[in-house]
Amino acid sequence: MGLKFKITLLTLLVFAATAVAAIWMTRSMLIEVMEDWGRRFAEHQVRHYQTQVLEPIAHDLSIAKEMARAPEIVDWAADPDNENKKRTALVTMEAYRRRFRDHSWFMAMSKGGGYYYNNQAGDFAGKELRYTLDKNFPRDQWFFTLLRQSRDVQVNVDTDAHLGVTNVWLNLQIRDKSGNDVLAIGGTGFNLVNFIGDRDLSGGDGVDSLLVDKDGAIQISRDLTRIDFASLTHEPAREKTIFSWVASPNEAREIRERMDRVLSGATSFEIVPVHIGGRKFLIGLAALRDIGWVEVTILDLSKLLPGSSLERVTTTLLVAMLLLLTCWYWILRRSVFQPLTQMRTAMSKVAAGEKVNMHAEAMPVREMRELFQQFSEMAEAVQRSRQHLETEVKARTIELEKLKDAAERQARMDALTGLANRLAFHEVSGELAQLSKHSERPLSLVMIDIDNFKSINDKWGHDAGDAVLRTVADLLASSVRRSDLAARLGGEEFVVVLTDTAVEDARVFSERLRLDMMDLEINFNGERIRFTSSFGVSSGKMSEMSIAALLNLADASLYRSKNAGRNRVTVDVDLIA
Repeated sequence: MGLKFKITLLTLLVFAATAVAAIWMTRSMLIEVMEDWGRRFAEHQVRHYQTQVLEPIAHDLSIAKEMARAPEIVDWAADPDNENKKRTALVTMEAYRRRFRDHSWFMAMSKGGGYYYNNQAGDFAGKELRYTLDKNFPRDQWFFTLLRQSRDVQVNVDTDAHLGVTNVWLNLQIRDKSGNDVLAIGGTGFNLVNFIGDRDLSGGDGVDSLLVDKDGAIQISRDLTRIDFASLTHEPAREKTIFSWVASPNEAREIRERMDRVLSGATSFEIVPVHIGGRKFLIGLAALRDIGWVEVTILDLSKLLPGSSLERVTTTLLVAMLLLLTCWYWILRRSVFQPLTQMRTAMSKVAAGEKVNMHAEAMPVREMRELFQQFSEMAEAVQRSRQHLETEVKARTIELEKLKDAAERQARMDALTGLANRLAFHEVSGELAQLSKHSERPLSLVMIDIDNFKSINDKWGHDAGDAVLRTVADLLASSVRRSDLAARLGGEEFVVVLTDTAVEDARVFSERLRLDMMDLEINFNGERIRFTSSFGVSSGKMSEMSIAALLNLADASLYRSKNAGRNRVTVDVDLIA
């Protein structure tokens, strides 16, 4: 065996080992880059679907929570056989129905089991009681299960056999005023088919999206046969869960553990690599914690990643290295490693939201040009998707903030008079007291009570009483300054907070209001209604007393005005010189 042969053989062996190492490194880098892109794409898809699903549910959930706390509804739920309470509550329920997205509501009573319902068209107005729930009827078990739940809010997908509707139901526990006992289950629902049709639950070929509950039972899917209906009333069948998609028990356990993490708030997003049918998939998980569900995005990597281009690049590298032995490293560096570095840089730019120009035409190898072209197209698609998602998220965020602001304003406004209600009074008067304390200026408070208001209601009816209340509210609103506060505490009782106002000025203000009210005349159904009011005035520096103490003094002064014959202004005795 000659030296030339040995050197040639050794060179070939060294080259072969180097070629194998280079090819393995190239494949690893390409797979790492593409799988990293897959993870980023999965995260974008999950957040996109999370926004699509959460917005309508969050809108109606906010309204349903407000409905569950409405005093008229709580009073009716505590005494469902009381016809007066029932009529009052049904008027309130109808007002909420018009605010719900699907314009429907339901109420199931703990006492007696009565199930009340009205649909989008209002077909059941006047006959809202549809049926009576029966513990022995399997399809009614959802109600008795919800009564035992610790969560105030539950969401499930079910078919109401009595009504013949299949909905996504928002179920809220309606508790008594102590918060201990569940009086009823109430809420609203979305038509399942319309809900799925209005949401784009597919991101294209190779992308699917599901919604599952905390046990993995499928609640929302484009394929209705996957859904585990009425999952609250039974243990979920494994074939109706996300865990049935993977054959490996370890992967199913990993999915469950990651679901628990996002539901507990430990993380906001999780990615789980799995195998389904022998192919690689990525499963993205994000929690909808308000309702106890998880959004699941499933990515088929074999369809999303350009595997054919990867194989062509590897083959081209091997052929080039065998043919060009003397310059293999230069070709490898120019044809593979430099483009991969550019691709990794481009990936970083894509992740940062920057525009990428790959210059595919400058690549010396055809396969690299195709790969760069595919990557460029993918980067443009991701950029478009990001811009669309950001625009949609921004729009939805603005809409949710508007809805939240409107709900907060309504919660602090007296519905009849438009003045601040008791809740708003306590919040704003506390702020005004702090300002008065810092400025060391006096703060005065005027309590107002309409005299003999009950006789107005008894003689002319409650509509006339409401007209009187609105007239008084309009007079107060037009009489106070921007820095003052006028509120209705309840019934015929009003309060005015006068900033930077001493007791004598408060008395003069009250006397002027008293005279103005005596001059008011309300025409109601051809009748002329006149009335008077009693006033109680207190004043002080907030560095020396609290707003609660000031309110008690004004209330005591009002009491003395009532006892002294009404239609007068009484100032706190400690303030009279």
